[in-house]
Amino acid sequence: CGEAQLTQGNADGAITSLKPVLDHCKNLDDNLRAHYSYLVALLLKTQHSEAIDHGLSVLQQLGESFPVDVDRDVIRKELGRIQALMPSSSTDAIFQRSAMVDESKIETMHLLLVVSKVAYNKNPNLMLLLILRMVDISLTYGLTPEASFAFAALSFALCGLGNHSLSEFCSRVALSLLQKFDRKYSHIVYALLNSSILPYKQPIQACLDSLKRAFTEGMEVGDVDWGVLSLSRATSAMLFAPETSKSLKNIESDMKSNIQTIKLFKRPLFVLYSAHSLAAVQTLIYGSAESSTDGSSRNSLMGEGIDMEECLAEYSDRIRSNVLRKKLFCQLFLAYLFRRYDEAAANVDELRDIAAKNPFAPSADSINEQFYVCLLACAMQRRDSAHENPSSGSDDADNSNVSKWHDVAAEGINKFATWRSDGSSWNFEHKLDLLTAEQAYADGCFDTAAATYDQAIKAASEHCDVLVEALACERACIFHKERGDMAEAKIYSKKAIWLYNDWEATTKAEDVTSVVFS
Repeated sequence: CGEAQLTQGNADGAITSLKPVLDHCKNLDDNLRAHYSYLVALLLKTQHSEAIDHGLSVLQQLGESFPVDVDRDVIRKELGRIQALMPSSSTDAIFQRSAMVDESKIETMHLLLVVSKVAYNKNPNLMLLLILRMVDISLTYGLTPEASFAFAALSFALCGLGNHSLSEFCSRVALSLLQKFDRKYSHIVYALLNSSILPYKQPIQACLDSLKRAFTEGMEVGDVDWGVLSLSRATSAMLFAPETSKSLKNIESDMKSNIQTIKLFKRPLFVLYSAHSLAAVQTLIYGSAESSTDGSSRNSLMGEGIDMEECLAEYSDRIRSNVLRKKLFCQLFLAYLFRRYDEAAANVDELRDIAAKNPFAPSADSINEQFYVCLLACAMQRRDSAHENPSSGSDDADNSNVSKWHDVAAEGINKFATWRSDGSSWNFEHKLDLLTAEQAYADGCFDTAAATYDQAIKAASEHCDVLVEALACERACIFHKERGDMAEAKIYSKKAIWLYNDWEATTKAEDVTSVVFS
C-alpha cells in the first residue's frame, strides 16, 4: 500500500501506511523494502534530516556506521585509501571481479544508494563518504548492480572537486559495469555522468541527448525522482547546447513542455530551477519573460497560488542556494549580453561564493558560469583601465579594479585552456578563442584581438554554437567600432544581427542594431 501511494506521488499516504509496519517489525531483513520506500517518501516530503537519520540507523543495524559530522580531513583520508585500492591503469581488473554473494552487503549497497541521494541534498560531505563506502564494499566483497551507481557518483564528486583524471576513470568503470548488469540504474548513471565529467569530454549536445534518454528510462522503471532530475538538467542546458535544427522559439517550446511535465510530477523545486533558464530564453526573444506570447513567465509556470519563496522555504539552505545560483547566473548572463556590466558585476561575488561552497553542481552550469564571468571580467578591465579612462580622477581605484578583473579573467582562461587540451575541443575551442580575443583587447594587443575574434567566429560556426558565434561577431563589432573602424564594425554587426534573427533571438538582434548606431 505504501509503495502504491508513492507511485501516485502521495508521500503523506506512503508514510502513514509504512510507519506502523516499521514500528512493529522485528526482523530487519523482512522489512528492508519498507525502509527503502519510507526513505523515498521522506525525500519527497523534503524531510532530509529525518531521512538521513533513518537511513543511517538502518545502515548501522547492517554493520555500517558513519560519523555524525564529516569534515574534509575524513574525506581526504578515505579518498586516498580508496584511490590506492583502484587499479587506475585499466577498468578490466574491476570489471572482472566476481559478483557479490554476501546478502547483508548486497542489501547494504542498495540502502547506501538511497541514503546517498538524500545526503546530496543535505550533507555533501556525508554523501561522498557514503559513496566511498559503496566503492570500498564493491572492491572488497564483489560487484552488484549498485556498483555502477557508486562509481558514477564518485565520478560526479571527483569532477566537482577538480580531479578530472580519476573522475574519467571512474566514469569508464561505471559504464562498463552497466553492461555487466544489464544496464540496471542506467538512468541514474547517465544522469550523473552527463552532469559531471562527460560535458568536459564530449560534445555538449550529446550530453543533452543522453539526459533526455535518462529521463525516459527513469520514467519507464518508475524512478520519478531521478527521471525528473535529468529532465530538469536537460531543460536548463538547452540554451547553451543549441541544436542546428532548432530556433530559440523551438527551444522555448521544448522548455515549456518539459517544465509542464515536471509540474505534473509535483517537483516545484525543479520547476523553479528550469524556469530561470526559460526566462532567459524568453528575454532574448521578447525582451522579457512577461512579454512572451502566452504569458508563460516564471510565476505563471509555478502555478496559481504558489508562492516561490514559500516553496523554497521547505528545502535546506544548500538546495535553496542551488536555485539562487541559477537565478544569479541567468541575471548575470542577460546583463552581460545586453552590456549592463555593472549590473552583471553585482552578482559575481555572490555567485562565486555559492559555487565555492558547493562544488557538486552540474558541470554544464559551472562551465557556463566560468565562461560568462570571464567575459564580463574582460569587459570590466577595459572599462576601468587607465587607457580607457585617461581623464579619470580615480586612477588608484581603477587600477585596483583592473587587477581584480584581470585575475578573474586569467583564472577562467587558464581553466578553458586546460579543458580544451584535456577534453573536448568541440565544447571549448571557440569559447577559449573568444576569451583570448577579449583579453587581448583588454591588454591592448589589438592585432591579436582582431585575428582571434575571427578564429572564435569560425570555430563556433564549425561547432554549431550559434549563440557564441553571434556573440563573437557582436564583440568583434564592438572592438572595431571602439577602434574607430566603422566599416569593419558594420560587417560584423550585419553577421551578428543575421545570426540572432535566424535563431529567432529577436530582441537581441535589435539590441545589436543599436550598438552600431549608438
